[in-house]
Amino acid sequence: LTTYDGCLVGYPGPLWKELEERFGRLRNSSRKIRDFRRLVLGGAEDQSFDAQGRIRLSRAHMEYAGLGHDAVVVGQGDKFEIWDQARFKALLSQDFDDVADELAESGIDFSF
Repeated sequence: LTTYDGCLVGYPGPLWKELEERFGRLRNSSRKIRDFRRLVLGGAEDQSFDAQGRIRLSRAHMEYAGLGHDAVVVGQGDKFEIWDQARFKALLSQDFDDVADELAESGIDFSF
């Protein structure tokens, strides 16, 4: 579990190892990249599910994500995010009209 974008992001072990290896291959990275690495890799905590399928979040992670009473778990393919409910509602209220064009430029056709 790590910090990113104002939420917590959970990675399965093999995917996390791959991400760490990719960061390890970066050479002569900028200060901003090194700081980003500190945020993502330095903010990571190894977690495991208990018998009821829950994880215990650290105080630092809860504070970073602004988690209080109500949280939202969002699947993201091979990983998941944990958001404060109010932050997530605010995120969903933004205008996404230009996203289809940006995705198309990246090679993803998302037309309905």
